[in-house]
Parts: sequence; C-alpha cells; structure tokens
Amino acid sequence: MKNIYIIEGIDGCGKDFVQDHILSLIPGSVKALREPNGPFRDILKDKELRDSGVLGPLEEYMTMWIGRFLVWDNEIMKDSKDTYIINRSFPSTFAYQIEGRGFFQYEENFRFWKKQLLKIFGPDKYKIIHLYLRVDLEIGLERIGKRADSDGLEHFEEVKLLERTRMGYNKYFSDKSNFDSHEKVFVINANVSKKEVIFQVNKAIGL
Repeated sequence: MKNIYIIEGIDGCGKDFVQDHILSLIPGSVKALREPNGPFRDILKDKELRDSGVLGPLEEYMTMWIGRFLVWDNEIMKDSKDTYIINRSFPSTFAYQIEGRGFFQYEENFRFWKKQLLKIFGPDKYKIIHLYLRVDLEIGLERIGKRADSDGLEHFEEVKLLERTRMGYNKYFSDKSNFDSHEKVFVINANVSKKEVIFQVNKAIGL
C-alpha cells in the first residue's frame, strides 16, 4: 500500500514548511513532489500567452490537468517509492481555476476527471491523505510579504484572486462528497505558530 500526502492551501499558508517537515519524519522510501511541474508551470505563468488570448480559459484549465496527470502517472504510478508528498494537486485546480479564476463551466468536467484519476489510484493500492492548511487572507498576505523572493501582492486584483481561491479551498474541503472512501481529509489551522502547526500535522498523520 502506497501513501500519498497532498498538501493544499493558498500562498502563505506554509505548504513548503509542512512538506519538508513530513519528509524529515517519514523513514524509508519517500519522494517529495510539486505540481504543476516543468514546462506546464512555465506555460501557466506566461502573461503574454494569457494577454494574447492564446491561453484562454479552456487551454489554461486543460494545461493544468495535463500537468497533474503526468505527475501522477510518471512520478507515482511508474515509481517504486512507498510514500509521496505532493505540494498541491487536483484540489488546487478546483480552488484556483474554477473558483478563483471563475472557470465555473468546467466544474462538472473537473469532477469527472478526478473520478477517473481515483479509479486508477484506487483503495487496493493507494491511501490518499489530504492536509488542507487553512489560513486567513491577512495572515497569508503578511507571510507572502516576508518572503525573500517576493514583493508581496500589491495589485488589488491579485489579492481578490487569492481570496476567491481561499474560499474555493474552503468550499472544496467542506463538501464530503468531493472525497472517496480511501481519501482521508484533515483541515489544519495554519494561522498559528509553526510549532502548533507541527503538532496538528503530527496528530493528523499519526507521527
């Protein structure tokens, strides 16, 4: 049985910190992943493609999903590790694209493809553990501003997008129908200190 930990939440919630913490605790065969990877991440961040109309809502949505599937296929199914820790996966597609970016027309399509993914990564071989790091917008923005490589989110539209994404995460993780029987869900209060976050994470995953 392989364990797949999926860490989710808006920027500033502490995903990298929690991923590194779990990675340091789990012995044996473990691999840390971040999605979307490689060229897909570059495509989604290309402002020129968006402004030109080449990367419209459908193209952006499908690029995200292709990146997701490739990571699960290439990095998990074809790999021999016992444990995988993924920094963002399909819940962020719902939170960021459908709710945040307003691509509501693809919500049913999202549920269809997630169902197909879980048919492949079924309960006979995989146990999926979701850790949603729920943080208030103000605290997330404050932490983003303190990053060495960040100028913060000064543009009003970016802040509004972050808040819509945060609400999308809340909506997704509050609806039990979004999860199959072999998916466990833990909501972590990420407004608190790192020490308190570690305590919650350890309790949730039994470490």
